[in-house]
Amino acid sequence: MSLDANKILELLETLVSGSRTETPLGPGLIVSPRDAFLFSAITGSTYFENHVYPFTPKGLLKIFYNALDYNFVTGIFDNLALKNTPHYISERRNYLLENNKTIVPVEINSEQEFKKTLKEAFPNNAFDNDLIILRVDLSKKGYGLESFLEYLVCKYFNRHGFITENQIPLSHALGSPDFGGFSISEVQKSVIEHGVLSAGFNVIELSMIRDFTDHTKAMEEPNISSKFLVGEAKTSTSSMELQLRKYLRSGYFDEALEIHPTKSKSSSNDLGMFFLKDNRISFVPGSNPISLSDSPKKENYKNWLISYFNCYLISNYTNDELNLVCNKLLGKKLQSKNDLIELVKNFDFNTHLETLNKFLKNGTI
Repeated sequence: MSLDANKILELLETLVSGSRTETPLGPGLIVSPRDAFLFSAITGSTYFENHVYPFTPKGLLKIFYNALDYNFVTGIFDNLALKNTPHYISERRNYLLENNKTIVPVEINSEQEFKKTLKEAFPNNAFDNDLIILRVDLSKKGYGLESFLEYLVCKYFNRHGFITENQIPLSHALGSPDFGGFSISEVQKSVIEHGVLSAGFNVIELSMIRDFTDHTKAMEEPNISSKFLVGEAKTSTSSMELQLRKYLRSGYFDEALEIHPTKSKSSSNDLGMFFLKDNRISFVPGSNPISLSDSPKKENYKNWLISYFNCYLISNYTNDELNLVCNKLLGKKLQSKNDLIELVKNFDFNTHLETLNKFLKNGTI
């Protein structure tokens, strides 16, 4: 199936609570501020706050370059200071938290045509920052919608009790997988016990706890399979197996899946297949029951992932508040990158979530 604007809306309706509406740019789906921010962060869809440089948090919420490493990317952190966090971003752009938003898929054939469409619908440089525009570029094979596929697969596996992420840090040699799905019971039990998220969530949501409070507090049991999934998404080609084999060489992942809008049979029996059929999402797991991971390597990766998740949790604070947290947990001020690494490595996820939850409830560290 081709991912035109109408099919995109139909797919979104199966995953996100919302209602259709008409906008000057065409039909859209009304969603909560939280769902809107996550959608924009994953797909790169832009808040229509102006005609020249509309805003998206995509690319701003990164933390590390590589797995098992602690070299910070300029993103959520800048050196050891918090910078592009959802809290700071929403302070600069208050509209992110105000009003429901409307996701509008806009079909275009060129950049020139797109700018003309915006000017005709919103003359005199008018704008509507409650609109989120997903560009559907008909001039590109696959319409340039791989990031939308990444969003779909993340939401699907969230519903099946997995922590998910797209464009996950791995290594320069192996590349960045388009999708990762993780079941880590101690993390998932902790978010349920503290009532902050459901068992299945995207890692970005850990950084949104403070400000985007319209989250689901489902109390379902987490997925206890301890499975780690990796996936590769394509729209312009159906060739994904070679890249997936590279990811599997890391030893971190139990299963791998190909992600494609129309390909319904995987390239190999041991690979799963995520695809779209009749405006619905379908997933067929690989038939090989043998785990593809290496237990010691997977355990090291899991430990690193928990520190990685801690980084997202502590990004809910301001820099002054983070200093107080460091003083409480480490007994010293946050003065170096090593202090920051020590803070996220030396304390488990539940300790950090408990500290954050008490602060959000009581206003003190």
